[in-house]
Amino acid sequence: MEVAVLAFVSGEHSVTVVPKLKAPTVYLLHGHAVELTPPIPVKVPLWLAAYLKKRDKCLIRVPEWLEPENLEHTLAEERRQTTQLSHLPFHYIEISKELLCIASDDLPDANRIRNLVADIEDVRRTKVHRGLQSLDAAATSVDIPHISAMELNGIRRVAAQALDELRMFGVMREQEEEMAGGTESQTQEMDGDDDRSARLLRAVQRGQRMA
Repeated sequence: MEVAVLAFVSGEHSVTVVPKLKAPTVYLLHGHAVELTPPIPVKVPLWLAAYLKKRDKCLIRVPEWLEPENLEHTLAEERRQTTQLSHLPFHYIEISKELLCIASDDLPDANRIRNLVADIEDVRRTKVHRGLQSLDAAATSVDIPHISAMELNGIRRVAAQALDELRMFGVMREQEEEMAGGTESQTQEMDGDDDRSARLLRAVQRGQRMA
């Protein structure tokens, strides 16, 4: 999926704004009506918040998960949990980049937020790639809890290539079992498993270099 498409989809994520002026009621496609009455905070889709902010018609409140102190905690948690990902909004990368772009003046210590988000991305990316390298010949799917949309998009091709290799290994194993027998068959199967694991690792590494 294109990055631009992910950014577009993330526009439906709700954020809180404080209107600077009263405006006619906004009726959204899903039927929800938004009342813009200053200085009453109201939740709106990110795309509407961006529209109002670019016209200096609102202030955007930083989401709780994006506050610097909470990002510090998330980064520490990511570093502590070497195999698991922390829970963040599915579109946390797109949302944070959009808010830093259009509303840096509304965010407390925007540069600190930008650096923390980048560090979190790096740590999570390393863990995701490490998880792919740990796949074995028995795997039939890739399950990574709490992975984000952009992170998933980044490994989609890598994971697909790895699973294709796994399916090919399964066919090869069946053929070997049909052709071999007895003790010799067991020895060949063990050698084949080692060879398949090595080929799988090479496939994942190739995909990561291409991603």
